[in-house]
Parts: sequence; structure tokens; C-alpha cells
Amino acid sequence: MVSLGSYIDEHTRSDHNEMLSVVWDLIQRYNVTKVLVDASAPSFIRALKLEWGERSDYENVEKELEEYMRVEPVSFGVEHKALLYHAKFMLENKYVQIHPTMDKLIIALRVIVGQGRSIYWIAMLSVPLVAIDVFVA
Repeated sequence: MVSLGSYIDEHTRSDHNEMLSVVWDLIQRYNVTKVLVDASAPSFIRALKLEWGERSDYENVEKELEEYMRVEPVSFGVEHKALLYHAKFMLENKYVQIHPTMDKLIIALRVIVGQGRSIYWIAMLSVPLVAIDVFVA
């Protein structure tokens, strides 16, 4: 695999507009085609959709068309197990890497996966984080 680049940063008490700018910059820098956002953040979803030129009234989109959204709201409360196992797969197969300086996140993920815990435990870390590693096989 060839690394196309990486980004890591920890954000404490981050501003909505600041995070929108960070995420938009990452989307452009790494040519991201799809972003999953916690559905409990509707204002962030709308703002990111508008930035990307998508309809902001995503609630009115038919369920079968959601897969075509570039910014897709995901109910982490419902999808947490599938997301956790997908994250585990991506990490174990080295499609995504977490920088070693993010030791709290790495330890928490090991505990979560090792104990079969839900992804809710990640929220308990209080580590606001944006991290991306982009690879091509």
C-alpha cells in the first residue's frame, strides 16, 4: 500500500465553523467522496452539505437514495456495532492508521474491541479528534 498522506489533530472546545473548515479542507485535500456524520449533529450536516453543493434538506430524501449522498447522516445509536466492526476491519488491515501520539484513543479502541463493547465508549474518551490516513492498494 502507498500512503497518499495523513492528517491528525486533537480539537478541544472547537467551534462549529472551525470544524467545518477543517473537515472541508480534508475533503478537498484527500479527494474524499463520502463522509459519515453523526445524525445528532443536524446543523453540522446541513452546513457541510451546503459547502459540498448538496441539498441541505436531507430528511426529505428517500431512504434508498441515501447511499448516493456525499454527506450521509448516520445514527450512531443504531449503527454503532456495524461501525465499530468496520473500524476494527479498517485498522487491522491497515487501511487506516492512528498516529501513536493518540495513545488514549488507541488504548480505548483496544479495550472496546477486546471486550466487544459498543462504540459509545469512544464518546467517553473526551478526545475530539479528526484523523485521516489515505491509502491506495
